[in-house]
Amino acid sequence: MSIPNLRSFTQKLSAMKTFERVTPAAFQFAFNQAHRSPLPQREFEDRFKRNHFFDPNITSLALHPYFLSQATLATASGTMSPKQYATAALLWSYQEQLHNGLRTITIFPGQYANTIYSNPPIIPPSDFCTFKVHDVSERIFHTYLRNLTKPSFNKEERQKILQKIKKEPPSEQTIFVFPIPTTGLISWSPLLHRLQEVNYPFLGIFECLEKKGLHPAAQEMIFTSMSIYQIFMKVKNPEKPVCPLPYIGPIDLTMMLNFKEQNLRPVECPFPGQNEQNFKEADGFLTGGPGAFMTHDLYHVDKANSIPSEFQAPIKRITSILNSFPDKLIDQATMHRQTEQVKEQLLKCLIEDEISFKDGKLGDIFYTSHLVNHWAYNHGLFKKLVIQDMAMNQHLWKGVFNITRDDLTKEDQKLFDLWNKGLLN
Repeated sequence: MSIPNLRSFTQKLSAMKTFERVTPAAFQFAFNQAHRSPLPQREFEDRFKRNHFFDPNITSLALHPYFLSQATLATASGTMSPKQYATAALLWSYQEQLHNGLRTITIFPGQYANTIYSNPPIIPPSDFCTFKVHDVSERIFHTYLRNLTKPSFNKEERQKILQKIKKEPPSEQTIFVFPIPTTGLISWSPLLHRLQEVNYPFLGIFECLEKKGLHPAAQEMIFTSMSIYQIFMKVKNPEKPVCPLPYIGPIDLTMMLNFKEQNLRPVECPFPGQNEQNFKEADGFLTGGPGAFMTHDLYHVDKANSIPSEFQAPIKRITSILNSFPDKLIDQATMHRQTEQVKEQLLKCLIEDEISFKDGKLGDIFYTSHLVNHWAYNHGLFKKLVIQDMAMNQHLWKGVFNITRDDLTKEDQKLFDLWNKGLLN
């Protein structure tokens, strides 16, 4: 496909959901930057098609200052898909974030497809690599995949994953392994340190794949291409998987609600010339850069696919009930600012699936530790809204969701009975 001019470049990208909110000025900046690159666009795209992210004779493509701009041009020309753009952006972002050890990268032929050597001499070059699935034996791949995903997938599921990955474009058949600064995550990315601290089994991104004489203070971080990640999610949640949607630009609560209805979770990607301050913080923690911010978004995709399938539809119903407030009022509550803030926090946690089901019942949602006070706000205003709907629309909750009074705690069952008997209005 021919390289687009500015007009067709803008039109083609604007038509893709990923780029729909990019401004004309940003498109023009990316277009101009791409044409300033010393690497001709046709050669860039040819190298990409052959999965040559790196070249031993020139500056690493992924670290090239015009890399993202050329990637957007390649997406408009059809050489890259939005998923491939997101993979490239994640790789580029982490290398920028890890600039102390990975600013200059050289290729060495190795046991796997490519071996990346980083400057710090304490880390043997053989320990950090990217590899393409079709370039390694299935035995080696299963060893890596078992470490990457344990204990999520069994042997049969891993085999299915392998077969699906082999159908993806070469650039997406890749798992990346990078060193993390030996000073520790907390000084580099407080957000990723928090994920590690709570020991959330997020695809084992902090696992050491193979410890071949690693310095005791060194750590590894693993991430996959966007396609492999999406395959993981579809295997993990085969009925109604929530899929990552590469997205550029600000995302508000209304957009998040709409995406949730479509079983999508946006993964915000960097774009040429975009202010990196947009990626500075997530969930109250400093990220350290766009790479960690994207990983945070992927973490939420994983969380969404970890919610029991039988609770997916009821949670959407609860989200809709809260979102309709104050149309449905109880106790003549007024919509003052504090109420709005509590509602927004509950909606955000429901959208992001930051909820727990300790006893395996839907009613546990009201007792998720960090949300207890929100549900109890104003005499349990928002909890009453949900339980009222459960009592008034039992044909839906019981008939469609298979959720009944028994799925509530004893205390909340009393409230259900009051609604059911018409003693509350």
